[in-house]
Amino acid sequence: MLPARWRDRVDGALSGYTRATIAVAVVDAVLIGAGLAILGVPMVIPLAALVFVGAFVPVVGAFVAGFVAVQELEGDVLQPFLLGRIVRLHPLVVVFAVATGVVLAFRDYERG
Repeated sequence: MLPARWRDRVDGALSGYTRATIAVAVVDAVLIGAGLAILGVPMVIPLAALVFVGAFVPVVGAFVAGFVAVQELEGDVLQPFLLGRIVRLHPLVVVFAVATGVVLAFRDYERG
């Protein structure tokens, strides 16, 4: 589709863009995955994979993937820890209580 004189330039630009995007995606996924693993967040591999794939979506991809990772951190680590300190319960008790509430709510939802 391009004139012959532009093909090499465009091909070089696109392959360079792709290589740079892959490098950024790998670094983001590894660093965010390592951080999540250190913090003890579950599903580290799927979240790191989401960050890797998100890097290929221009402008918003990395932001959205990072938001999901932060939301996972907040929901699975920070909330049980802080809530457990406030109500003086072990974080696992808080996680169990929240999980039980979700199961019961889903059961009631299916009953209609």
